[in-house]
Amino acid sequence: MKKEKILSTIYPEYAAGGFARDDHEVLFYSRIRALLKPTDTVLDFGAGRGLLQDYQNYASQLSDLRQACAKVVGYDVDPEVKQNPTLSEVVLGSPGDPRLPFEDGSFDLIVSRMVFEHIEHPDKMLAEFHRVLKPGGWVCAMTPNKWGFVGILARVIPEQYHKFILKKIVKTDRTLDDIFPTYYRINSLASAERYLKEIGFENFSYVHSGPPAYFGHSLLAARVIKSYEDRVPASLGRAMHIFARKR
Repeated sequence: MKKEKILSTIYPEYAAGGFARDDHEVLFYSRIRALLKPTDTVLDFGAGRGLLQDYQNYASQLSDLRQACAKVVGYDVDPEVKQNPTLSEVVLGSPGDPRLPFEDGSFDLIVSRMVFEHIEHPDKMLAEFHRVLKPGGWVCAMTPNKWGFVGILARVIPEQYHKFILKKIVKTDRTLDDIFPTYYRINSLASAERYLKEIGFENFSYVHSGPPAYFGHSLLAARVIKSYEDRVPASLGRAMHIFARKR
């Protein structure tokens, strides 16, 4: 069964616009757009191929931030970023080099989607974010919650089996080239608060679940996941939306 059919079965309102009432992508990018001004310059950190490549719906429209600001600069160490259609310009980084190739105070907002879980040294990353942001600038990141079921399984299952599970069992649309090592160093509300406070950010992060994901095109699996997440404490939700402001 296609994901769209599954979502429309669980969420009747999906037919009215193509998104669920608690769609994590829509909520995330709507909040970012509420922060942006037409004159702002945005850094898309770990931009990859872009959300538009994966979702042809309302969330994909919201993720194209060029419509809401002056410029979006995409930064990634993977040349695949050159395929991203939502960027005004692209800057390739050097793997293993934590320093960003930008001047101090270059950006009004930094957005990062599903990248933080792959960062081995979040203190160095956040220090660079703080440096290249203007005073009052924002860091906006979506990343798995360490204590959500996806985060727990990712840490329990050995890394060498992740590609097999995502490809054969979950049947994800992601390519094997999109699957990278994970560390989960800043993937809880407590760790985010600690790292952000040490660097000098104000923290406004929260945990969110949204529509069931990683359900392998199975309506039954999707219902089970949604039932589980509806019943566990909010702190065990699947994803974190990190919003932090430079003082």
